[in-house]
Order: sequence, then C-alpha cells, then structure tokens
Amino acid sequence: MKKNIAIILAGGIGERFGAEIPKQFVNLNGKPIISYCLETFQKHPDIHGIVVSTHEKYMQTVKELCPECILVKGGSTRQDSTFNALKACPKDTDHVLIHDAVRPFVDFPIINRCIKALEKGNIAVDTKISSNDTIIKIKTDGIISDMPDRRYLYRGQTPQAFKFKDIFDAYNEPANSDIPPTDDMRYIFNKGLPCHTVEGSEFNIKITNTADLYLAERIAQKIFRVNPNEVDLTGKKCLVFGSSGGIGGEIVQLLEEKGARVLGVGSKEFDLQRFNDYESFFQGVKNDFGWIDILINAAGVLEKEMLVNMNDNSVSKMIDINYKAPIEITRYAVRYLLKNGSSIFHLGSSSWSRGRKSYAIYSSAKAALVNFVQAMSEELEPLGININCINPPRTNTKMRQKNFPGEDLSTLMDPRAVAKEILRYCGAFGTGYIIDLKVGIE
Repeated sequence: MKKNIAIILAGGIGERFGAEIPKQFVNLNGKPIISYCLETFQKHPDIHGIVVSTHEKYMQTVKELCPECILVKGGSTRQDSTFNALKACPKDTDHVLIHDAVRPFVDFPIINRCIKALEKGNIAVDTKISSNDTIIKIKTDGIISDMPDRRYLYRGQTPQAFKFKDIFDAYNEPANSDIPPTDDMRYIFNKGLPCHTVEGSEFNIKITNTADLYLAERIAQKIFRVNPNEVDLTGKKCLVFGSSGGIGGEIVQLLEEKGARVLGVGSKEFDLQRFNDYESFFQGVKNDFGWIDILINAAGVLEKEMLVNMNDNSVSKMIDINYKAPIEITRYAVRYLLKNGSSIFHLGSSSWSRGRKSYAIYSSAKAALVNFVQAMSEELEPLGININCINPPRTNTKMRQKNFPGEDLSTLMDPRAVAKEILRYCGAFGTGYIIDLKVGIE
C-alpha cells in the first residue's frame, strides 16, 4: 500500500481577513477553521500521516487539535512553508496531498479522487471546479486584451496531490519562469511535466475575507447538521421560555407528545423583564425540576413603529425581551441547570441579517442575539454545552398578525410546522450554528 501524507498549510497571518488572529484559527461554529480539514484527513482511512506547517506561536494550538501530527515552522511565504513540510515528511512517503488550512470543507470524495489519480500513475493532480464567470485579461492601462473561452477555464482548489519524489525534486531545483508560483502545482507545470485534474466542490471554498466566513457558516449548516425525521426525546427534560402561544406554545405541545418532560414558562409564570428575580427563579427550577437537557428560548416581542414615535417603554421592552433576556437566561441556566451534553436554542428572526424600517430595535436586537450565540459557543464548548440560534421564517402568530394586519396569511408558515422543524435540531450535534430556517426546503 502506498503511503499518503497530508500537508496542511497553516502559516498565513491573514492580513486581508482583519482578525486579531490568523484566519485559520478563527472560530467557525464553535471550533477553529483549521480543525475541520484536520478532522477530515485524520478520519480518512487512506491518509497515513499529517504534517502541519504553522507559525510557531500556534504550534501548541495545532498540537491540541491533532496530537499525532508532525509540526513544522511555517516560512515567510507559502512556498517556504510547503518546502519545510515536504522536508518533514517520513522517508517512506509515496504521495502527498497539500491542502490550505482555510479550506475547511474538503471531503472524502475529493481526497479519494486525488489518491486514485495518483495510483493510476499521474505525477501531479490538481483539484478544479468550472468558472461561472467570464474571465478577462487586461493590459496595464485597464483595457481588455483577451477574453478566453470559458469552456476551458477552471478554478484551482486544494488539495493538490503529488508523487512525493517529483514535488520534492521540483522544490529542490525549481525551473526558471517569468510567472511567480502562487501554488504548488506551478512547480510541476514549470518543469513541463503533465498535471492531471479531478473534480473539486463548490463547497470547498477558501476563507479569505469576512464575507467568506459568513458563507462558510451557511455551508457548515448544510453539510454538518443532523436532521433525523424522528428525534427520540422520551424522558428528556426541557425548559421552554415563551410558551404562552405561537411557536413556543407549539414546541411545548410537540415535546410533550414526544414523551419529553417539559416545563413551559410564559409571561404569567415569569416576567422576563424582572432581571433581579432571575437567580431565585432558576434556583427554584433547579430544586423542583433538576438538570435540563434542552433549553429553548422562544420569547420575543415586536412592536412595529417608527423609532421617533416609539415610547420609552416599548424601546426598553424590545431590548429587554429580545436581547437582555437571552443573555440572562443563558447565564443563569449555565450556572444552575445545564450540564455536559445540554443544549440551548435561542429563537431569533429572519430579520436579523438586515435592519428593517419600523422595527429597527427588534431586528438589531436579533442581530445582536446572533453575535451573542456565536461568542457563547466558544465560551461553553469546554463545558460540553451546545448553544445555537434558530431564525424562523415569517410565521402566522398573533404577534405577526398584530404588527402586520391585512397580511396574506397564505404566505406565512404554520407555527406547528415551524415548531416541528425546530425540534428536529434537538438531536443535532454541534454548537455555534446560526440556522436560517427554511421550512420545506432542503
């Protein structure tokens, strides 16, 4: 059997990303971006070792994520980092797959295609996807000089796979070229050697800027979520805020139908604006109900009005219920009710991604809730507590009808259908997910 080694390039400092730490170590749904590709290569049965080239400041971080990997110091350029990693490969290495740490969604089929192409005798294998855009070539004055036929143009991804001896020799004695190499395949191409290609994936994106991170969150939601048709909730202890009606009320009914032990909390049971009473309330729940497996916060308030016409009570109420209450619910639940394996689900809104006229407070509070959940996923991960935010679509509730009178109800989702979809996530793994719920759409 040929020995296949994965090389993960994680030496970049992420200047274009704008974060305080290199982008490969930025959090994506509860864990560093680099951990996704590390886990994929670790689990692949035909990958026999991993070499990671990274900045010395982050070597301990990588070692904690992948204890069995070989660590090497990254260089000042991508090429230096690759060469350092090649020199650290075991002597009996036959093939190497070189991959960017900021491409978190590499998958088994891509890796399989690369290895299979090498086993067929190819020296070098690039991963490609077709170009959806017309490519133009311009002169220094900005004038188009050529428009190549798009049928023959593709975008290169990683991993790029090589016979170890050939890529090592190419780095040792690179061919002269007027075009500086931007990836490893160029070293083989400049030698005049054949470079084979295999199909990549549109999901195998490279995270370069903050917009890419937003897209990665959506991709992760699609790839990694677990949505079984039936979740076994028998005996699960569930605490539901906002249970007086709407989506929260339907959630309580469905949980009970599924055999869960449910404590529903509506405005009559507890006033979420009485922040001084949170500690005693949660202590009482702990004494009477015990540890909680699933906490769902479905409480929300919308009062549609232009801000300049809104009174102080309305402003305070929307900030309190939609943002401050989720913070306090999380804080006291972690202190008193949750344990390793527990999950928190805050219900947001489809309006979180864009501020809306006449409900600026509501939509901005829901945007803040998303940011809060993302941050808390990092804080709670060491405790084994998951936290996610589910943003329901426009739903036919009394709150919706009050604020949008005369709206065509046929365009709204049934609250029971939305609640049923939400409960499908109760058996899901993962934390830090921002789930923009599209009921009936996979």
